[in-house]
Amino acid sequence: MSELTIDEQVKIAIQELLPGGSEPDKENYLPDGSQYKAPDHASIDLSMLIERKAITPIDDGRYFHRLTKIGDQRGWQGGAYGIARIDRLIAGMPDPDAAYRSMVEWALNGMMGHLTDARKKFEQHKIHNSAEHALRIVIVSDHSTIPQGNAWVEHFLGHKMGAFGKRHDKTGLIDAIFVLKSPLYIFDEDNSYWFKCLIKRRVVPVGERRIVDFAVDLHNTIAIRMGFDGKLSNLRKGRFQPLIVG
Repeated sequence: MSELTIDEQVKIAIQELLPGGSEPDKENYLPDGSQYKAPDHASIDLSMLIERKAITPIDDGRYFHRLTKIGDQRGWQGGAYGIARIDRLIAGMPDPDAAYRSMVEWALNGMMGHLTDARKKFEQHKIHNSAEHALRIVIVSDHSTIPQGNAWVEHFLGHKMGAFGKRHDKTGLIDAIFVLKSPLYIFDEDNSYWFKCLIKRRVVPVGERRIVDFAVDLHNTIAIRMGFDGKLSNLRKGRFQPLIVG
């Protein structure tokens, strides 16, 4: 098992998969010495721009405190203490669907903040660089260690990417989002994968193919580097499945 975090391994992998690339956030000075926002990585021809984000673990105490609070608001008489299967606990609450949505929104609030920041970086970078047709990708490394299924990640991100109409799109120029989390903390169930890849439908076929190829290369590289490949014998947990949204 690698001593580096997933995000650190992603950084190294990007540099290898995009040889000759640059780091726009270090080359973003204006004539007056100020800096504009820019993504972390760019291919040599600026046809692919990548922003990396890392989610720090939510303390178990905070997580279960929030879950208990959501239950209390609905008249639930239980309590959350070291429970591994969050979904099963919520299933016992009054109006479990609403409770589940509240928990997901809270848990992913930090991810949405990262995506908003990434969107702003792409927007400012576009103003100062001729990368009109660039593919813009955000890679989120989830370092949380609370075991759970993550099928809901696709629903949440799909919604924010405009799957239910353009007016719901909160991600702007972002064309694709990858989310990575150690398979050690992913429950083995349908649509629960350690590597998720969501691509907007607006991306032209050649661009979609390039994003998928890059995602596959990154998936395989990180799995080997982090020692995940030996833990992916179950097809559902290890399967790589791009999702087109919008």
